[in-house]
Order: sequence, then structure tokens, then C-alpha cells
Amino acid sequence: MVVDKDEAALLFVEQELRKRYGADYEVICDPSAEAVLSILGALKEEDRHIALIFTALSLPEMTGIELMNRAHDLHPNAKRILLVGLREWEAPETLLQAMTFGWIDSYLWKPTGPFDERFHSHIAELLEAWRHLNLPLPAFVKVIGEPWSARIHELRAMLDSY
Repeated sequence: MVVDKDEAALLFVEQELRKRYGADYEVICDPSAEAVLSILGALKEEDRHIALIFTALSLPEMTGIELMNRAHDLHPNAKRILLVGLREWEAPETLLQAMTFGWIDSYLWKPTGPFDERFHSHIAELLEAWRHLNLPLPAFVKVIGEPWSARIHELRAMLDSY
């Protein structure tokens, strides 16, 4: 999910994401924060999961940080990333504060051109972290050991408590 009022930047980010990740992930982009919140609500109703939410810091309806807080209420496991343009680095303290208070998970420079590997390597790391948080738990665990072992009985008792 990507939100940016700069439609040219939004289109470029959308193209980069679709090229690299479109086969495995649905890419949804919109310049309106309110429209994205509506889409996020509908996806929650359908029990669909969001991996990453990108937003610019400045949006017409609200700040990117406000959007991230509202999105977090709908999809708490989604990674929240502020997209920062190279010429938009006006408030680094805002980004640091947002990360310190847990309002965002990270920030990322907008891609500067096709094949921006810095951009894509960061996304790959975020997707990997999201996947680890959202892996299904195993339905059962088989404990193998000597039947008289006290440690095996302790381990089984501990696993039974989950």
C-alpha cells in the first residue's frame, strides 16, 4: 500500500514495486489518505493482510504519521514506512521521534531511478521481517526422547501449557 500526494512519485514507486514484487504481492497505490484508509478497512473486513504501508510525510488530509497511526489500528502487523524524497528532508527530528514512539517502523528514501537497489534491499528486509511475524504456528509438535527422561516430561508439560 502506497500513499503519496505527488502523483508522479507515486506512479514511479508503484512501477518499481509492481516490477519486483507484483507476482507475489498486490500493490495498491492512491494519492488520498482517506481513500487508503477506506481500502484498508475493506481489506480488514475481508480478513486480508497488509505487509507494508508506505506514505509520504505530508498529505493533503493528514500527516503521514497520522495515517500510519490510523492504519495501525486496522492492520497492526503491517510494517509502516515513511517515504522521504531527497529534497524533502526538512524534519529529520520528526522521523526520529516517530520511530522512537513506534508510530512508524522505518523510513526510506524514495527510489531515485530504475533499479534502485538501496530501495529494494530495504523493502526485502521489511518483507522478511513481516513474514517472520506472520508465519502460521505449527498445528502440532512431536517430542522425541526416552520415555523415562524427566527432561522430556518437563518439555511436554511446558508445550501442553501453550
